[in-house]
Amino acid sequence: MHEDDRGQAFTLEGFIGSMLILTAVLFALQSVIITPTTSGTVDRDVQSGIEREAEDVLAQQRNKGTLKEQVLNVSEDGYNGEPSTGYAPSNPPGDFGETLNGTFSRRGRVYNVIVEFRSVSNKTTNTGVNSAVKNMVYRGVPSDSAVVASETVTIYDDEVSNPDDFPVPDTAPGSPVYTVAEVRLVVW
Repeated sequence: MHEDDRGQAFTLEGFIGSMLILTAVLFALQSVIITPTTSGTVDRDVQSGIEREAEDVLAQQRNKGTLKEQVLNVSEDGYNGEPSTGYAPSNPPGDFGETLNGTFSRRGRVYNVIVEFRSVSNKTTNTGVNSAVKNMVYRGVPSDSAVVASETVTIYDDEVSNPDDFPVPDTAPGSPVYTVAEVRLVVW
């Protein structure tokens, strides 16, 4: 009879041990907090806030004239002599770069700034619309949760100092408008 008691004690000990381990695992699983951003995505409210900030930055810089100044500094070779990466990983110079740094970089956000110029392939008839895309700042491929803000900048004939070095020819010869550029700020 003494042998039977000992077997029951081992069984009871094993059962209690497994219950303790199961309880510890369940407690550990309940203590992990899973948020909407755990998988690396950004929730809609955060995305909306970032998009508003990006739109505000572009609008503010357009109103100050610094956005146009940056667009006029592009050459056939791109920004800072680099057609594919522009100023990357640096910020653009001046107030525009300082604003981007203060608004996004210091808070751990990454951004690209892309400028797309409109041009025409047939200057005689002003037909065949083309585009030339230049990266002002390129810091990588945006994530799925990236937001995009854009602002249109009109460039006039008297603002282009060296037409031979500008990335697109005069879109509308005979008019005061040289070309139209769209500045896109992609933030993630």
